[in-house]
Amino acid sequence: MNDEMSMTAYDGGMISIQQDLQSHPNSYCSIKPTTTDEKKALYNMMNSSDERLADCINQVIKVKDLYIESVEVKNEEGITSIAPRIILMDTEGRTYASVSVGIYNSLRKLIQVFGEPTWPEGIAVKVVQHTKGNRKMLSLVMA
Repeated sequence: MNDEMSMTAYDGGMISIQQDLQSHPNSYCSIKPTTTDEKKALYNMMNSSDERLADCINQVIKVKDLYIESVEVKNEEGITSIAPRIILMDTEGRTYASVSVGIYNSLRKLIQVFGEPTWPEGIAVKVVQHTKGNRKMLSLVMA
C-alpha cells in the first residue's frame, strides 16, 4: 500500500484514505448552524473559500472549524479515486480550501489530541509542504 495513501486506523490496523472516507458519511462539518445567517455562512463555506491552502505555505492559521467531504479526483493516467476536500475556517471567519491527504491526516491527529472542533480560541497551525521527488504534499504543524 502506498504510504501517502494509507493511514493507521484507530484500532491500529492500516486502512486506505478511500476506505476511511467511504466508511463514513459523505461529509463532516464541525459547525452546527441554528440561525438562517449561520446556515447561509455554512453554505457559502461549503461552496467556496477565501484562500487556497497551497497559497498559504509557511503561514499560521488559527483553525476554529472545519468541513470535509469526499470528492472524486482523476490522476494523470485518468484513474478516478476518492480524496478529501477540506475547508478550514479560522477565528476571523476566513476559509481555506484544499484537496489533500496530508491535510486530512493532520486534521485527524489534531482531533485525536484536541478533541472535535469547534475550537473557540482556534488552534494555531502552520501550513507546510513536504517534497519527495516530484511529489508535493501539504501538512499542518503546531505553530
